[in-house]
Amino acid sequence: MIGLSLGVLAMITVLSVMNGFQREMSSRVLGLVPHAAILGTQPLDDWRKVAAAAEGNPAVMAAAPITEMEGMLSYKGAMQPIQVAGIEPAEEGKVSIVTQHIVQGSLQDLVPGD
Repeated sequence: MIGLSLGVLAMITVLSVMNGFQREMSSRVLGLVPHAAILGTQPLDDWRKVAAAAEGNPAVMAAAPITEMEGMLSYKGAMQPIQVAGIEPAEEGKVSIVTQHIVQGSLQDLVPGD
């Protein structure tokens, strides 16, 4: 009887931990990663027109531009691949939870060229 009780206790504890882990992963990771992306082979001249068309769909909550590129860093002979993402600071808060996790400063402090 004690063994059965301990087994049930362990199972309830593990399920509770996994449920909390799933909730945290969903809120933190999915809050930073876009659910969908509209990709182009060339830079868009007017991203606002594309964003407005996407937001016309009732399932789309918000849209913001992002530019991504790959690069390579070298330091003391060691090479490391990197991925650089450029955002529009005024628009990023609509689609990401990154603003909730900034400890010092804000996205609006980002200035082109700095």
